[in-house]
Amino acid sequence: MSEKVTNGSAVAAPKQKKSFAELYSKYGTFAILAAVLVIGTIASPKFMTLDNMINVLRQNSYLLIIAFGTTFVMVVGCINIAYDMMLALVGCASCLVYVNTGGNMLLTIGISLVLGGILGMVYGALVTYFNLPPFIVGLAISSFCQGMTLLITGGRSIPGTMGTSYTFIGQGEVFGIPVALIIMFACMAITWVILRKMVFGRHAIAVGGNRQAAIASGIRAKRVIRIVYIMDGVLLGLAALVFMSRLGVGQPNPGTGYGFDAITGVNIGGASLSGGSGGAVGSFIGMIIVGLLNNIMNLLGLSSAWQFLIKGLLIVFAVIVDMKTKEALVKTSTAKQ
Repeated sequence: MSEKVTNGSAVAAPKQKKSFAELYSKYGTFAILAAVLVIGTIASPKFMTLDNMINVLRQNSYLLIIAFGTTFVMVVGCINIAYDMMLALVGCASCLVYVNTGGNMLLTIGISLVLGGILGMVYGALVTYFNLPPFIVGLAISSFCQGMTLLITGGRSIPGTMGTSYTFIGQGEVFGIPVALIIMFACMAITWVILRKMVFGRHAIAVGGNRQAAIASGIRAKRVIRIVYIMDGVLLGLAALVFMSRLGVGQPNPGTGYGFDAITGVNIGGASLSGGSGGAVGSFIGMIIVGLLNNIMNLLGLSSAWQFLIKGLLIVFAVIVDMKTKEALVKTSTAKQ
């Protein structure tokens, strides 16, 4: 504690109170999670049961894996809006490899991870080498992936992917623990280590916080962004495996909104859309909040129209809070100097 001298004697300086923005930046995600748990408990007696909680985790395991890739991308101040179609292409490609190689699971996993990584590499190259806006690149890659998925599948589901070695990833258990959750928590641990304990993680945060300052300090910002997109693609490839193995069939039209949910959850978890902040634990909690909200709406029997409307409002709320909190933190920091 700092001291000031008055008439030769040391007097403790009054402790400064933390602003609402500072408190929210530290505890806001936990407060939102607590509020969602209360709402869910009131909404349905089935909500707080152990089976329901495990079901929420299992259903959102692939989304959480995507979210950890989203965390890396948002930390450097970029975005990926092509997750839905990338998921379809990589997932269907892995199913085709599995069917046409007689169930070679090692090759299936390898193709999924490599193809995801290649798509991420292309995304990052277009953003860095050609200075294209990530949003525009996302639209182009999404369209490309949709077209490729239709070409390789003919617009039909891929039969013959019901082999136990394939479905084990999304449906199997090890000592009573779902394999999908084991994979998800492993991805979470790796994400935490990279962002919090490795030099590359510090470089990624620096690039997102102030790219020009990072470049001035010797960090190769564009290289960092390209690597981040490759990591994002590899995690997407893993998520595609988990997703398609849960379905047990290659589905060329798996639905939409996965990328939206991932970006929303990561943003709620503390990763700013402008970059420079974010982490594995925050993204995990943010995605759990989104998953629980989806679960509450399903338990209440809300139509998909209401679910899309509520999630749209949620992302607007998350972005507004993020912007206002950042502005308040800058003002507080300036006032203290």
